[in-house]
Amino acid sequence: MDKIGIFLIKHTPETSFPSDHTTFMLSIAFVFLYFKQTRKTGIMLLALGIIGGLTRIYCGLHYPFDIIGSILVAMISSYIIFMSSERLQKLNNLIINLYYKIFKK
Repeated sequence: MDKIGIFLIKHTPETSFPSDHTTFMLSIAFVFLYFKQTRKTGIMLLALGIIGGLTRIYCGLHYPFDIIGSILVAMISSYIIFMSSERLQKLNNLIINLYYKIFKK
């Protein structure tokens, strides 16, 4: 935070690249876009994520490149997770089975 402009929201100084909030919102939106059943929801969430990123620029919390970086990180990470979903599903099933063995006796 370089104290450039007027801050509309009180915010603790920290590194701003990429925007955590925007990355989170857009990652969820991109995952929804990968599936035909949730594509409309994904489009709405994508629009809201971009609006959220733009408002963070307007409020003086981020630079435009912070939001562009968020878009790239969200796209790449959600694609990697989507492409690894079969392997991750096996790990998920293992964890769920272990949970039931421990807590659901």
